[in-house]
Amino acid sequence: MSKIISISDETYNTLVKFKGKTKSFTQVINELIGRRSGNIEKYFGVLKDRDLSELKKETVERRKMNVGRNIKVR
Repeated sequence: MSKIISISDETYNTLVKFKGKTKSFTQVINELIGRRSGNIEKYFGVLKDRDLSELKKETVERRKMNVGRNIKVR
């Protein structure tokens, strides 16, 4: 089943470069997702020594830098 998604021109152009003449966009996206998904267990506990309020503060500041994002932090 096919789906329609919206991506920026920059992202599209990058995918076209990865795609070349022999691959489909689906193949390229699956390859990229596969590279990043990997084993997440290596990340378990990496933030255990961080202060939660500081993490929230950093998250809000980073989100403010992204124009047009709706910031909702619990």
